[in-house]
Amino acid sequence: MNSISHSIRFITLISTILTIIPISDTYSSPDSQTYDIKTDFTIVMIIPLIFNFLNLFGSLYICYRTYLLWKYDYDKFIPLSTRFPFYIAITDFLFSMIIVIDFSYSASNVTVLEDEGIDGVVTWPSPYCEMLGLLNTSFILLNMTLVGAISVTTWLRVVRECYFNWGKYDYKIWFPIIFVSFIIPLISAREFGAQKYW
Repeated sequence: MNSISHSIRFITLISTILTIIPISDTYSSPDSQTYDIKTDFTIVMIIPLIFNFLNLFGSLYICYRTYLLWKYDYDKFIPLSTRFPFYIAITDFLFSMIIVIDFSYSASNVTVLEDEGIDGVVTWPSPYCEMLGLLNTSFILLNMTLVGAISVTTWLRVVRECYFNWGKYDYKIWFPIIFVSFIIPLISAREFGAQKYW
């Protein structure tokens, strides 16, 4: 019961913080902004950075706890209930890392907006922008397909009582997911590039 109380307090704290953030009038025309562009840009940058850092710390914590299990019980078979959250933590870590790198660059170049106004460009230079776009799409697909594969595997295990041998380190799950997650974005690699803000 104590953990539920802490969860409710945490959600209330986050909700309170989000409600006191000044937000421009959504239904007005873009020319009549309530705040200057730097304030709006800062709000858009700070919230994703905070939550992605929280996601990074949570993913690192799951990886650390799984490492401790493997370190002290190396000969013991680690069950799927421990491995699957570890795999999801890996993909979440990769995705959050790309988002933090992308948003950090944009947030560190906020002076461009001060100097050049709304016409200032705060995107990555050309080859890096395409690489970040490719990695971002790949890691999103990696996370989504892994969660889908884990859902199907869990359903087959619980409902149909089908048990599979996924090989050492579950490579039979990882290989097709990694293959699909990186081949699909490579097909459209020329379409990745700089837009207005990222």
